[in-house]
Amino acid sequence: IVEEAPKVETTQEVNESNTPLVFPVSAATPSALTDLCSVLATSLEEGAPENLADASITLHMGRRRLTERRCVVAETREDAAKALRSAENPVEVVKSISPDIVYAFSGQGSPRPGMARVMYSKNAEFRSALDSCLEHAPKDVAALLLNADCAQPERIHQTQFSQPALFAFEYALAKAWMALGVAPAAMLGHSIGEYVAATLAGVFDLPDAMRVVCARGELMQACPEGAMLAVAMSEEEADGALPSGVEIAVINGPRSVVLSGPSEELQALCKSYDRSGLGAQLLYTSHGFHSKMMDTALQPFREVMASVTLQSPSISFLSNVTGQWVTPEDATDIECWVRHLREPVRIAENVAAHLKLDQPLDIEVGPGAGLARLARQQLRDHGQSVASFPMPEETDPLHQFLTAVGDVWCAGGDVNWSALHHGPRRRIPMPLYPFERQSFCLPLPSAEQSDGRVHPVNSQIYAPVWASNRVATGSAAEPT
Repeated sequence: IVEEAPKVETTQEVNESNTPLVFPVSAATPSALTDLCSVLATSLEEGAPENLADASITLHMGRRRLTERRCVVAETREDAAKALRSAENPVEVVKSISPDIVYAFSGQGSPRPGMARVMYSKNAEFRSALDSCLEHAPKDVAALLLNADCAQPERIHQTQFSQPALFAFEYALAKAWMALGVAPAAMLGHSIGEYVAATLAGVFDLPDAMRVVCARGELMQACPEGAMLAVAMSEEEADGALPSGVEIAVINGPRSVVLSGPSEELQALCKSYDRSGLGAQLLYTSHGFHSKMMDTALQPFREVMASVTLQSPSISFLSNVTGQWVTPEDATDIECWVRHLREPVRIAENVAAHLKLDQPLDIEVGPGAGLARLARQQLRDHGQSVASFPMPEETDPLHQFLTAVGDVWCAGGDVNWSALHHGPRRRIPMPLYPFERQSFCLPLPSAEQSDGRVHPVNSQIYAPVWASNRVATGSAAEPT
């Protein structure tokens, strides 16, 4: 007995929330991928999928993951079809299945007012984690993160607000990545970013981490004001030619350092470097961080750290102080965290150290793309680097985040696509894989053979055999 299948109720085509959708496509060869993208684009243009979100989920859940990959993010079928055909969405060849995911947390200087608003409204994991952080932060931090038009938005650049704001944002963003199954094998952070790495690794619990970060920001805010200057020179070159009071605060690369000290000295240095042809730029900051101008904050911060219980890390991360992997002894040593406030940020050594991983895939977990660019300079062909928000002020943050998720998938990362689906969704018929069929028929033999004789074609195919027949009985004489 065969019963008719239940009727499937179709959902409306309108994307009421105007949420970007991800369309991952993969194939075995570049030409097959181009053909597949073309037929998918044609299908979307013809309106074949009744619901665009169902088309997206079908590509997520109903297709094998092959090595030639392309991923587009779109809100409408027209945009999706255009992006699938566009050469601006390059083909990525997977170099390593399940590469080593490395979270890279941005440092101070990247926050902006209202930077968490869109992700907070549209991503449940981000919202839950940010709420957990804001429970332990001043109320002004929530306003600065969620409202670009709040009172005195420039306060986001004051270190007493920017440090807890940046920590909360990056912690929530990391939880959003983890909810998609993109968990880190290792982590590194730039200055305040290292506290996010340490918290995710279990060195701090979240309430203690927020308390430490808020106290750190307030103590550094109370230090004398200063300036910071980015210069295109090596650590060795800078170290031997600095005036009194100016120190190296950050080593970003083989020929990229940031100097820190009093504003007057750094402004004079900037003019001197400009005249000599060296690239130099004053940074937008109110203090000379990671220099002796922070010395008055050290003892009060040491007392704050003494009230915190520190644990050994459960996930490997790199130290700004040593430039190498954090040991359990370093992670639980109060003096290491005090030195972290005062000594140079050795981010270039951090990047070099993690190159020893088999196939690193760096994800900048923060509001900017500076660390991703720094990592890309050293990674070259050894790994890849992705920024969560590569163009922070140009397009919708959720669209950028989903684009970054697609970039991670194209680089071989495992993504739990089901975490993106909310509400009833179903798999639907979609264009099939465009197999590149090839003919392997044997050529017909020539009738003229090498000995000059003509042979029937059938003689090339069939071989003679004896036929078996039953012997007739009754009519023949019996032998005597």
